[in-house]
Amino acid sequence: MYVKANLITLKVKRELKICLYRCICKKMKLNRRVSIVRHGERVDHRFQDVWIENCFDNEGNYTRRNLNQPEKLPNRHGYPQTFLRDTPLTEIGLLQATLRGQGIGAGNILAHDFQVFTSPSLRCVQTASNILAAMKRQDVKLCIEPCLFEWTKIKWYLNGNMPKWMTPQELIEAGFEVDQHYVPFISTGDLKEEETVKQYYDRSGQVINHLLKNTDKDILIVAHGFTLEAVSRNLMAKPSRSAEEMIEVVGKIPYCGILTLEQNNTSKKWDILPLDQQLQLKHASAHNFDAHETLC
Repeated sequence: MYVKANLITLKVKRELKICLYRCICKKMKLNRRVSIVRHGERVDHRFQDVWIENCFDNEGNYTRRNLNQPEKLPNRHGYPQTFLRDTPLTEIGLLQATLRGQGIGAGNILAHDFQVFTSPSLRCVQTASNILAAMKRQDVKLCIEPCLFEWTKIKWYLNGNMPKWMTPQELIEAGFEVDQHYVPFISTGDLKEEETVKQYYDRSGQVINHLLKNTDKDILIVAHGFTLEAVSRNLMAKPSRSAEEMIEVVGKIPYCGILTLEQNNTSKKWDILPLDQQLQLKHASAHNFDAHETLC
Protein backbone atom coordinates (compact mmCIF):
# COMPACT_ATOMS: atom_id res chain seq x y z
CA MET A 1 0.00 0.00 0.00
CA TYR A 2 2.88 2.32 0.95
CA VAL A 3 4.72 1.51 -2.32
CA LYS A 4 1.56 2.17 -4.33
CA ALA A 5 1.08 5.55 -2.63
CA ASN A 6 4.70 6.49 -3.42
CA LEU A 7 4.22 5.55 -7.07
CA ILE A 8 1.11 7.73 -7.27
CA THR A 9 2.98 10.63 -5.66
CA LEU A 10 5.85 10.26 -8.15
CA LYS A 11 3.40 10.17 -11.05
CA VAL A 12 1.70 13.37 -9.84
CA LYS A 13 5.06 15.11 -9.44
CA ARG A 14 6.12 14.07 -12.92
CA GLU A 15 2.89 15.37 -14.45
CA LEU A 16 3.28 18.65 -12.57
CA LYS A 17 6.81 19.02 -13.93
CA ILE A 18 5.57 18.41 -17.47
CA CYS A 19 2.80 21.02 -17.05
CA LEU A 20 5.29 23.51 -15.61
CA TYR A 21 7.69 22.89 -18.51
CA ARG A 22 4.92 23.46 -21.05
CA CYS A 23 3.90 26.71 -19.37
CA ILE A 24 7.50 27.97 -19.40
CA CYS A 25 7.88 27.05 -23.09
CA LYS A 26 4.66 28.85 -23.92
CA LYS A 27 5.83 32.03 -22.19
CA MET A 28 9.33 31.80 -23.68
CA LYS A 29 8.11 31.28 -27.24
CA LEU A 30 11.01 30.74 -29.61
CA ASN A 31 11.33 32.75 -32.81
CA ARG A 32 9.30 31.16 -35.56
CA ARG A 33 11.09 29.53 -38.49
CA VAL A 34 10.34 28.62 -42.09
CA SER A 35 12.74 26.28 -43.91
CA ILE A 36 12.53 25.89 -47.69
CA VAL A 37 14.27 23.05 -49.53
CA ARG A 38 14.66 22.59 -53.27
CA HIS A 39 13.97 19.08 -54.58
CA GLY A 40 16.78 16.63 -55.33
CA GLU A 41 18.30 15.70 -58.69
CA ARG A 42 15.60 15.04 -61.31
CA VAL A 43 15.65 12.28 -63.90
CA ASP A 44 14.81 14.42 -66.93
CA HIS A 45 17.63 16.89 -66.28
CA ARG A 46 20.15 14.09 -65.84
CA PHE A 47 18.96 11.89 -68.74
CA GLN A 48 16.89 14.35 -70.83
CA ASP A 49 13.35 13.62 -72.02
CA VAL A 50 14.49 10.62 -74.07
CA TRP A 51 14.74 8.62 -70.81
CA ILE A 52 11.05 7.74 -71.23
CA GLU A 53 11.58 6.42 -74.76
CA ASN A 54 14.65 4.50 -73.64
CA CYS A 55 13.23 3.02 -70.44
CA PHE A 56 9.67 2.06 -71.42
CA ASP A 57 8.59 -0.50 -74.02
CA ASN A 58 5.41 -0.27 -76.10
CA GLU A 59 3.39 -1.92 -73.32
CA GLY A 60 4.59 0.62 -70.75
CA ASN A 61 6.94 -1.77 -68.94
CA TYR A 62 9.80 0.07 -67.22
CA THR A 63 13.45 -1.04 -67.31
CA ARG A 64 16.23 0.89 -65.59
CA ARG A 65 19.02 1.66 -68.09
CA ASN A 66 21.39 3.38 -65.68
CA LEU A 67 22.06 2.82 -61.98
CA ASN A 68 21.10 6.44 -61.29
CA GLN A 69 17.64 5.97 -62.76
CA PRO A 70 14.78 4.98 -60.40
CA GLU A 71 14.72 1.34 -59.39
CA LYS A 72 10.93 1.46 -59.59
CA LEU A 73 8.23 4.00 -60.40
CA PRO A 74 4.76 4.64 -58.93
CA ASN A 75 1.61 3.81 -60.85
CA ARG A 76 -0.30 6.83 -62.13
CA HIS A 77 -2.84 7.90 -64.71
CA GLY A 78 -1.35 8.47 -68.18
CA TYR A 79 1.73 6.38 -67.37
CA PRO A 80 4.41 6.75 -68.70
CA GLN A 81 3.87 10.05 -70.58
CA THR A 82 2.77 11.89 -67.43
CA PHE A 83 6.34 11.48 -66.15
CA LEU A 84 7.49 13.77 -68.97
CA ARG A 85 6.65 17.03 -67.18
CA ASP A 86 6.31 15.54 -63.70
CA THR A 87 9.63 13.79 -63.42
CA PRO A 88 10.74 11.56 -60.52
CA LEU A 89 14.04 11.87 -58.67
CA THR A 90 17.15 9.98 -59.63
CA GLU A 91 18.64 7.58 -57.08
CA ILE A 92 21.21 10.28 -56.29
CA GLY A 93 18.33 12.71 -55.81
CA LEU A 94 16.79 10.39 -53.22
CA LEU A 95 20.15 10.20 -51.43
CA GLN A 96 20.47 14.00 -51.49
CA ALA A 97 17.07 14.28 -49.83
CA THR A 98 18.06 11.74 -47.19
CA LEU A 99 21.27 13.64 -46.39
CA ARG A 100 19.37 16.92 -46.23
CA GLY A 101 16.91 15.35 -43.79
CA GLN A 102 19.79 14.15 -41.61
CA GLY A 103 21.15 17.69 -41.57
CA ILE A 104 17.83 19.28 -40.65
CA GLY A 105 17.41 16.81 -37.80
CA ALA A 106 20.98 17.06 -36.53
CA GLY A 107 20.94 20.85 -36.70
CA ASN A 108 17.65 21.17 -34.78
CA ILE A 109 16.64 23.67 -37.42
CA LEU A 110 12.92 23.32 -36.77
CA ALA A 111 10.88 22.96 -33.60
CA HIS A 112 9.76 19.41 -32.81
CA ASP A 113 6.19 20.26 -33.78
CA PHE A 114 6.37 21.44 -37.40
CA GLN A 115 4.25 21.17 -40.53
CA VAL A 116 5.31 20.19 -44.06
CA PHE A 117 3.96 21.69 -47.28
CA THR A 118 5.10 20.50 -50.67
CA SER A 119 4.63 21.34 -54.33
CA PRO A 120 2.47 18.75 -56.16
CA SER A 121 5.48 17.81 -58.32
CA LEU A 122 6.52 14.19 -57.76
CA ARG A 123 10.17 15.18 -57.31
CA CYS A 124 9.17 17.47 -54.42
CA VAL A 125 6.92 14.87 -52.78
CA GLN A 126 9.73 12.30 -52.99
CA THR A 127 12.23 14.78 -51.54
CA ALA A 128 9.93 15.67 -48.64
CA SER A 129 9.23 12.01 -47.91
CA ASN A 130 12.94 11.12 -47.76
CA ILE A 131 13.70 14.17 -45.61
CA LEU A 132 11.10 13.09 -43.04
CA ALA A 133 12.27 9.47 -43.12
CA ALA A 134 15.85 10.59 -42.42
CA MET A 135 14.57 12.73 -39.54
CA LYS A 136 12.63 9.68 -38.27
CA ARG A 137 9.47 11.80 -38.48
CA GLN A 138 7.18 9.66 -40.59
CA ASP A 139 4.42 10.78 -38.21
CA VAL A 140 4.41 14.15 -40.02
CA LYS A 141 2.17 14.07 -43.07
CA LEU A 142 2.67 15.93 -46.33
CA CYS A 143 0.30 18.76 -47.22
CA ILE A 144 0.17 19.00 -51.02
CA GLU A 145 -0.05 22.68 -51.97
CA PRO A 146 -0.35 23.47 -55.72
CA CYS A 147 0.37 27.15 -55.07
CA LEU A 148 3.98 26.15 -54.28
CA PHE A 149 4.61 25.04 -57.87
CA GLU A 150 7.36 26.91 -59.67
CA TRP A 151 7.15 29.78 -62.15
CA THR A 152 4.95 28.62 -65.03
CA LYS A 153 6.66 30.62 -67.77
CA ILE A 154 9.65 28.26 -67.89
CA LYS A 155 10.07 27.12 -71.50
CA TRP A 156 9.13 23.46 -70.97
CA TYR A 157 5.70 24.41 -69.57
CA LEU A 158 4.73 26.67 -72.49
CA ASN A 159 2.20 25.90 -75.24
CA GLY A 160 -0.06 23.79 -73.07
CA ASN A 161 2.70 21.63 -71.58
CA MET A 162 1.83 22.09 -67.91
CA PRO A 163 2.34 18.91 -65.85
CA LYS A 164 -0.42 16.43 -65.10
CA TRP A 165 0.37 15.71 -61.48
CA MET A 166 -0.42 12.58 -59.51
CA THR A 167 -3.58 12.91 -57.43
CA PRO A 168 -3.33 12.77 -53.61
CA GLN A 169 -4.97 9.32 -53.78
CA GLU A 170 -2.36 8.07 -56.27
CA LEU A 171 0.39 9.39 -54.00
CA ILE A 172 -1.13 7.61 -51.01
CA GLU A 173 -1.40 4.36 -52.98
CA ALA A 174 2.28 4.80 -53.90
CA GLY A 175 3.16 4.84 -50.19
CA PHE A 176 3.49 8.56 -49.46
CA GLU A 177 2.12 9.87 -46.17
CA VAL A 178 -0.21 12.54 -47.55
CA ASP A 179 -2.56 14.54 -45.32
CA GLN A 180 -5.98 13.73 -46.80
CA HIS A 181 -7.67 16.44 -44.73
CA TYR A 182 -5.52 19.34 -45.92
CA VAL A 183 -7.42 21.88 -48.02
CA PRO A 184 -4.97 23.59 -50.42
CA PHE A 185 -4.89 27.33 -50.94
CA ILE A 186 -5.54 26.82 -54.66
CA SER A 187 -6.17 23.80 -56.87
CA THR A 188 -3.85 22.65 -59.65
CA GLY A 189 -6.44 23.94 -62.12
CA ASP A 190 -6.08 27.46 -60.70
CA LEU A 191 -2.44 27.75 -61.77
CA LYS A 192 -2.09 30.21 -64.63
CA GLU A 193 0.08 29.23 -67.56
CA GLU A 194 2.80 31.64 -68.69
CA GLU A 195 2.38 33.92 -65.67
CA THR A 196 4.47 37.09 -65.46
CA VAL A 197 7.28 37.48 -62.95
CA LYS A 198 5.12 39.77 -60.84
CA GLN A 199 2.28 37.26 -60.84
CA TYR A 200 4.66 34.55 -59.65
CA TYR A 201 6.10 36.68 -56.83
CA ASP A 202 2.57 37.69 -55.83
CA ARG A 203 1.42 34.04 -55.81
CA SER A 204 4.37 33.06 -53.65
CA GLY A 205 3.65 35.86 -51.20
CA GLN A 206 -0.01 34.94 -50.98
CA VAL A 207 0.63 31.28 -50.26
CA ILE A 208 3.29 31.80 -47.57
CA ASN A 209 1.12 34.37 -45.78
CA HIS A 210 -1.81 31.97 -45.98
CA LEU A 211 0.24 29.11 -44.52
CA LEU A 212 1.63 31.25 -41.70
CA LYS A 213 -1.82 32.53 -40.85
CA ASN A 214 -3.33 29.05 -40.67
CA THR A 215 -0.74 27.37 -38.44
CA ASP A 216 1.36 28.54 -35.50
CA LYS A 217 3.93 25.79 -36.06
CA ASP A 218 7.32 26.01 -37.72
CA ILE A 219 7.02 25.28 -41.44
CA LEU A 220 9.06 23.12 -43.81
CA ILE A 221 8.41 23.78 -47.49
CA VAL A 222 9.76 21.40 -50.14
CA ALA A 223 9.40 22.85 -53.60
CA HIS A 224 11.57 24.42 -56.31
CA GLY A 225 14.61 26.67 -56.64
CA PHE A 226 12.29 29.53 -57.59
CA THR A 227 10.43 28.98 -54.30
CA LEU A 228 13.48 29.76 -52.17
CA GLU A 229 13.88 33.07 -54.00
CA ALA A 230 10.25 34.22 -54.23
CA VAL A 231 9.06 33.20 -50.76
CA SER A 232 12.10 34.65 -48.99
CA ARG A 233 11.85 37.97 -50.89
CA ASN A 234 8.22 38.27 -49.84
CA LEU A 235 8.82 37.46 -46.18
CA MET A 236 11.73 39.91 -45.98
CA ALA A 237 9.60 42.59 -47.69
CA LYS A 238 12.07 42.98 -50.56
CA PRO A 239 11.01 43.99 -54.08
CA SER A 240 10.57 41.42 -56.83
CA ARG A 241 13.49 40.87 -59.18
CA SER A 242 13.26 41.01 -62.94
CA ALA A 243 12.97 37.73 -64.86
CA GLU A 244 16.66 37.87 -65.81
CA GLU A 245 17.76 38.58 -62.24
CA MET A 246 15.54 35.87 -60.81
CA ILE A 247 16.79 33.23 -63.25
CA GLU A 248 20.41 34.17 -62.51
CA VAL A 249 19.89 33.88 -58.74
CA VAL A 250 17.90 30.65 -58.94
CA GLY A 251 20.60 29.12 -61.17
CA LYS A 252 22.94 29.23 -58.16
CA ILE A 253 20.64 27.14 -55.94
CA PRO A 254 21.76 23.47 -55.98
CA TYR A 255 19.62 20.38 -55.66
CA CYS A 256 18.36 20.12 -52.08
CA GLY A 257 19.61 23.65 -51.41
CA ILE A 258 18.06 24.97 -48.20
CA LEU A 259 17.36 28.30 -46.58
CA THR A 260 15.86 28.97 -43.18
CA LEU A 261 14.06 32.19 -42.32
CA GLU A 262 13.51 33.25 -38.72
CA GLN A 263 11.03 35.82 -37.48
CA ASN A 264 12.02 38.12 -34.64
CA ASN A 265 9.28 37.96 -32.01
CA THR A 266 9.66 41.65 -31.19
CA SER A 267 10.12 43.33 -34.56
CA LYS A 268 8.23 40.61 -36.51
CA LYS A 269 10.85 40.93 -39.24
CA TRP A 270 12.11 37.87 -41.13
CA ASP A 271 15.78 37.20 -41.90
CA ILE A 272 17.69 34.33 -43.50
CA LEU A 273 19.85 32.44 -41.01
CA PRO A 274 23.41 31.39 -41.92
CA LEU A 275 23.84 27.65 -42.49
CA ASP A 276 26.45 25.81 -40.42
CA GLN A 277 29.32 24.49 -42.55
CA GLN A 278 28.70 20.96 -41.32
CA LEU A 279 25.16 21.10 -42.75
CA GLN A 280 26.31 22.00 -46.26
CA LEU A 281 25.76 19.40 -49.00
CA LYS A 282 28.57 19.41 -51.56
CA HIS A 283 29.11 16.80 -54.25
CA ALA A 284 30.11 16.40 -57.90
CA SER A 285 28.29 14.82 -60.82
CA ALA A 286 29.69 11.73 -62.53
CA HIS A 287 29.65 11.29 -66.31
CA ASN A 288 29.31 7.99 -68.15
CA PHE A 289 32.52 5.96 -67.95
CA ASP A 290 33.42 2.78 -69.85
CA ALA A 291 36.89 1.58 -68.92
CA HIS A 292 37.04 -0.67 -71.97
CA GLU A 293 36.67 2.32 -74.28
CA THR A 294 38.71 4.78 -72.22
CA LEU A 295 41.67 2.70 -71.09
CA CYS A 296 42.07 0.01 -73.75
